Amino acid sequence: MVVVAVIGIMAGIAIPSFIGWLPDYRLRSATRDIVSCLQEMKLRAAADNSDTVVVFNLSAGTYQSFVDDGGSDGTGTADDNQQNGSETSLKNITLPNGVNFINSTFIAGSATTSYFGFNSRGFPSTGATGGTITLQNSNSKTLQVVVNSAGNIRVP
Repeated sequence: MVVVAVIGIMAGIAIPSFIGWLPDYRLRSATRDIVSCLQEMKLRAAADNSDTVVVFNLSAGTYQSFVDDGGSDGTGTADDNQQNGSETSLKNITLPNGVNFINSTFIAGSATTSYFGFNSRGFPSTGATGGTITLQNSNSKTLQVVVNSAGNIRVP
């Protein structure tokens, strides 16, 4: 009985701490995922000798990446920063619960979207001079992903 009581007390102390820690974990995880996606698109652009783009839907909390090369059958439009035709989709990701986009200084695609692309050399594509995307969790903590004009990606 004493062991069960001690376990119950420990759980009573640990669970609230864990619940308070979870939103920060989700925010850091989402930020790392975006950095990873941007790094992958940069490397893919250079390896495939084609432009790649990541489009952020700020209102829906999603982002997708694709190769902007017109597609293997030429039904898409290359270098237009929009996925169309048979252009290869690489990732479609939804942010975790409690994490939202709150701001982006990447190129605006529409009122609710922004995008960032890399050219075939792994540098920001035409018109992209760098920028940031800011994420916020349910505790109002924010993190930014920054891409500079040389294509370096970091979290300050």
